[in-house]
Amino acid sequence: MRLATGSAMLAAGLALACGSEESTAPEDTTVASVEIAPGAVTLVSFGESEQLSATARNAGGTAVSAAFTWASSDLSIATVNASGSVIAVADGVSSITATAAGVGSNSVTVTVAQELGIIEVTPADETLITLGDAAVFAATGTDALGNAMEGFVWEWSSSIETVATVDVDGNATAQGVGATSITATNADVSGSGQLVVAPVPVARLDMPASVGVGGQVSVDVQLLTAGYGSVTGAVAFTVSFDPSVLQYSANTAAGYVALVFDNTAGTIRIVASEPTGFADDFTAATIVFDVVGGAGSPSDLDVSIDGLIEALIFIDFTADGVGETRSLIIQ
Repeated sequence: MRLATGSAMLAAGLALACGSEESTAPEDTTVASVEIAPGAVTLVSFGESEQLSATARNAGGTAVSAAFTWASSDLSIATVNASGSVIAVADGVSSITATAAGVGSNSVTVTVAQELGIIEVTPADETLITLGDAAVFAATGTDALGNAMEGFVWEWSSSIETVATVDVDGNATAQGVGATSITATNADVSGSGQLVVAPVPVARLDMPASVGVGGQVSVDVQLLTAGYGSVTGAVAFTVSFDPSVLQYSANTAAGYVALVFDNTAGTIRIVASEPTGFADDFTAATIVFDVVGGAGSPSDLDVSIDGLIEALIFIDFTADGVGETRSLIIQ
């Protein structure tokens, strides 16, 4: 009986030993297949990237550790780096694959189709100082990462057409005082520049091109104020001339213009008030000069806006207007 008991114990020990050996069998790490994902990728900007993933499996379908080698069928369209990141290069289609231990993967189709992502309008800021003047706006398109694109037709619009209108070519025309956005649109993408219309009173001379010695010349000093509406104040001007050629003779403007002249210094000071309710350009003064000399040479007449006399006029007038010089040929 003791021998039988000992034999049983020995058999049980052998059985346990055999079971222990089976539980510690090595894992199969042989690569039988490689899968990469996702199945397809679309990139819409040059330089845009997408991370792919790869999985190696053994014959039983269990994932195993492996080193992957990535490849693109067309590097001119899309490249792929050692970690599986695909980068768009140019429009087209390329296939991406991965290999591990000599086993190839399925392929991922990468489509690069550049799309408009940004519209830049130039100039970004523009100012017009005279109603009726035009500013030319242009637009350029890029993808979302700033790569240039061409061949677009822009739809132009102005956010406030009472300030400025814009035609199909991006030419914006000042219509009234204020600010508006000039926008170029294609599909659902748009970009804008700002246009400010801020008329500035401008002095302008209107006079003949030539005159003979011994005669007279009439010079209209015009104030361009369209867009400001009715005003109640006054603006001061200085007209400069060569006293050896011209001498002030008379003033034929309306009674709201005051003249102070100095024929020795060659200056005339004009204080002009626009008639109440007048909302357009007007002639501030018509000055008559006697031509006393200077035959064969030009004589310059200069007009500049010296400053603002009363704050009630031209509320937005914060700077001097534009001066002008005209030459008169003395025959």
